[in-house]
Amino acid sequence: MSWVNAVLQGVLLGGLYALFACGLSLMFGVMRIVNLAHGDFAVLAAFGAYTVMTVLGVNVGVAALIVVPLFAAVGYLIQRGLLQRSLSAGPYMIFIVVIGGVGSLEGPLLGTVVFFALQQLLADYGAWYLALLGAVAIAAAVWAPRGLWGLVTRSSGWHLFPVGYVVAPSRDR
Repeated sequence: MSWVNAVLQGVLLGGLYALFACGLSLMFGVMRIVNLAHGDFAVLAAFGAYTVMTVLGVNVGVAALIVVPLFAAVGYLIQRGLLQRSLSAGPYMIFIVVIGGVGSLEGPLLGTVVFFALQQLLADYGAWYLALLGAVAIAAAVWAPRGLWGLVTRSSGWHLFPVGYVVAPSRDR
């Protein structure tokens, strides 16, 4: 009976992955951006519904009537205010983030410096300029997946703007 359980779990997990892939391809096809924060908004909305239920003492249906339109408006504002602006910035913005690195303030700053330096160095190459930028982006994505700033922090531990956090074990034990 354990093999039946393993097959069933495999089919269910494969279906879940297929559902994720369909959702991501639909988002990319419609919005032209891969936004992985939809799940975060759903969890935040669930906490919001729980808070509405406990504070106001209402049932789930009433909490959903309050929270769903609120989070739909928040999602719309984030799409219009942030994501559409980044799409209108074009591929150069993506290049800057890939080169510099994601997850820090320093990465995009370094990526901007590298982008403008490469733009000045490669300006005389005409149409080859974009091909060379693409080759640099591919090389950075392969050999420095966290960007150039990720290489700097990994090798030196240096942070220009230390705004991150570190999860450390408790010292009580």
